[in-house]
Amino acid sequence: MNTLIRMPNWLGDAVMATPALRCLLDHARDRLGRDSAAVVVGSPAVAEMLSGLDAHVVADPSKGWRRAGGNWRLGRRLRREHGPFAWGVAFTASFPTRLMLSASGAPVRVGARRGLADALLTQAVTIDNKLHVAEFYQRIADHVISPDGTATSTGATCLPTPWRKSPANLASPSHRPFVAINPGATYGSAKRWPPDRFAEVARALGKSHDVVIVGGPGEREMGDHIERRLIEWGVAGHRNLVGKTSLRELMEWLDRAELLVTNDSGPMHIANALGTPLVAIFGPTNHLKTCPWRGEAVELVRRPVACAPCMKRRCPFPHHACMNDIPSADVIAAAQRLLCRHQAA
Repeated sequence: MNTLIRMPNWLGDAVMATPALRCLLDHARDRLGRDSAAVVVGSPAVAEMLSGLDAHVVADPSKGWRRAGGNWRLGRRLRREHGPFAWGVAFTASFPTRLMLSASGAPVRVGARRGLADALLTQAVTIDNKLHVAEFYQRIADHVISPDGTATSTGATCLPTPWRKSPANLASPSHRPFVAINPGATYGSAKRWPPDRFAEVARALGKSHDVVIVGGPGEREMGDHIERRLIEWGVAGHRNLVGKTSLRELMEWLDRAELLVTNDSGPMHIANALGTPLVAIFGPTNHLKTCPWRGEAVELVRRPVACAPCMKRRCPFPHHACMNDIPSADVIAAAQRLLCRHQAA
């Protein structure tokens, strides 16, 4: 008998689910035997991030209205190729995900209580929505691990790091230690601190470190803008990698960095799971629920305003005060504190 686990779609959420994932994998080996296998399903990006995990990692590329049919077929295929399953666990609340679990034939199907789609689960778990997201996912796992759902401690986030087995093949512009700058955030523009402020931070940190600008393909304009400002200011030792790396390459850059300065984003959670010190800039999102989980070298920078956290993709107000009111000096000071701690360690 094997285990089927559906991970969250967003990179950051998937990272925050890794403590629960690790508990489930360990529990499966204890209960089902060392020869049992786990199948972990995620979006293509999540599957890439988890490659190297001690499980069968399967990418689910289905989107939009076709997703329900695609997930049903995926569940049937997984049943044929990897079944039978002792249980299936959903870390997403969507109908297609629960349809996949049903099609897999898993007799025990567990997920968070959400609504009509709960009918496809054998156990819909009521969870306090005020918990940190990592704890929220852990409560789902707890109801697989313990019959009465006894709450267990949520461990630190963790990710596979196969590149650590070989010498580093990355080089910063002048081969100095480098800091990474991540100006993007996939969820929406409301989570993004102004690129000019990131450029100011890069200029300040560039006095002692090389600067590597990172991000996804949809964030190239921001990366190019920051690069132009650094060129205008005569800042040497910078490299613009926005949209030019695979996710695994981005992970390696984050792992090698001495520091990451970032918005609330997937790379923020990835860096935290890799143990990279980071400065996280928060605005419209709830830092109590989505801050880097159990980060030992993390500084949060935010400005409490009446309208935050609004959780909106785009700010409905022209002032965008939760982000625009954060001066670059605050972020630079936080970064320098972390760098001093890192160098003293």
